[in-house]
Amino acid sequence: MFTAIASSRQPIRLHQLQGTIIASTGPYIAKAQGGQLLEQRKTEAVAAPDDQGVFSPPLDLKDIRTIDGRWPDCAWISAQVGWAFSGRTPYPREGMLRWDEGRGQWVEQPGIAWARGWADGVLAVAVDGKLRWVDGSDRPIPLLFVERPVPDFLSLSSYKVTKDGDILFEIQRSPHFAPGWWLFPRGGSEGERLDFQSLPELAGSSIFVNFGPSPYDWIAQGRLASEEPFGAYHLDGRWHMLPQMPLSSKWVQRELVVSPLGGFYMVSFERFGSLSICRLVGGQVWEPIPIFFYPNRCFPSDYQLRIDEEGDLWLAIDFGDLKQNDVVLYHARG
Repeated sequence: MFTAIASSRQPIRLHQLQGTIIASTGPYIAKAQGGQLLEQRKTEAVAAPDDQGVFSPPLDLKDIRTIDGRWPDCAWISAQVGWAFSGRTPYPREGMLRWDEGRGQWVEQPGIAWARGWADGVLAVAVDGKLRWVDGSDRPIPLLFVERPVPDFLSLSSYKVTKDGDILFEIQRSPHFAPGWWLFPRGGSEGERLDFQSLPELAGSSIFVNFGPSPYDWIAQGRLASEEPFGAYHLDGRWHMLPQMPLSSKWVQRELVVSPLGGFYMVSFERFGSLSICRLVGGQVWEPIPIFFYPNRCFPSDYQLRIDEEGDLWLAIDFGDLKQNDVVLYHARG
């Protein structure tokens, strides 16, 4: 059962770093572990030091959008850091910052456009467009990035990568590759297009693929030609269908999630309607996991689900509206 452990009138974001889940609310961060929020702290941000090594007064850290890398020695965030002006008109100023454990502050990195956790490291794009590792690694940059066979690859949000550097993503248009899901082993530039022939007929390109925990190769979800939702895993050279998913209404958003321990979970979500999470038991039956809703919090407007390395589930549900967030953070044992 999901148990409420925290609430906030600001968005609670869950960030999955290498082996760690961090929860952030505005400038506050905490490590999510064992059903508790540990090491809770309000963090500050400062601009990069000047030529004499002097730091500026703290910046106004409004919101942490993303956290990538390793905690705490190589953690990077994208966040709103104060305001800039166009003439007299203010607008939010976005920045990339790195955590400095010794100072207990986020330090702005003006030379970095963005940074992402990548293959057990952190890969960044400088403002001049060049790629480099920012975790002290001397590994070569993945060939797929160097040769750029796919236009605007770095802007894709649907890519997945393993610790070994295998890359999986969907190609929609490319002069080099046919549309579909492609696997590039260990970051190479020679890819393999995934074959879905052992699945029933699909509804066009309505499919999403991710790497699976051992022993599964990949996990897939989407819609069949019959409009029914499906989930499947790839093992021993072929796809295997999961039992029929609950709540088949086409108006419901679904998300198939797999824990690092191999458990399957299904999220069914209807904005300002219902939200339910089911666990696959014995490989045969989808069993609901109860979520305690307070009487005045019944209609979720958004949610975020993460599963940690121990298989525990962390769920942030926003019951608010366009004017005011009302977020509750839940935890459930895996």
